[in-house]
Amino acid sequence: MNTVDYIPENTQDLIRRAEQVLGEVPVLDLTNPQFPIYTPAGGQIRSLGSSCHSIKIKNVINVIDTSIVVCTDATTGTCGAIPGTCGDLGATTPDKYYNFVATVNALVAQTGVQITFKYVQNGLPTTQVVTTNLSAGSNTVYAFATNQTYTPGTELALYGAEATSY
Repeated sequence: MNTVDYIPENTQDLIRRAEQVLGEVPVLDLTNPQFPIYTPAGGQIRSLGSSCHSIKIKNVINVIDTSIVVCTDATTGTCGAIPGTCGDLGATTPDKYYNFVATVNALVAQTGVQITFKYVQNGLPTTQVVTTNLSAGSNTVYAFATNQTYTPGTELALYGAEATSY
């Protein structure tokens, strides 16, 4: 029986050895994890196996406040300062425009995020779903594409907004 001396190698040693063989800084291809392949950095890298395609890194999204804002006209974004709390607006007046607004913090930029506003209008629970693209950091999201008017005496109470799909 032949005996062989086993010499352990750390990752850096393996990369250096691959670099010597390939002639440049190697890239590790783990298409088949049992048989990893080093390929040159300038070479064509194969995609990961199909079993890895379902890996998804979820964004971290926090809706930190939701409010009803009074606006000057129908254009979204021409509204007053965001109140500190959501509260109950009470009866509306027909000569003002209203919208719901949420401040949304996102860890990374992401497209197609759904924010669902939940409110009560004249005693009936209602929702408004907005699909928006978020940039990394703080985002202001309005419930309606244009500010709304309501008939006299309409009662609105906004009680929340949440990221429902991302």
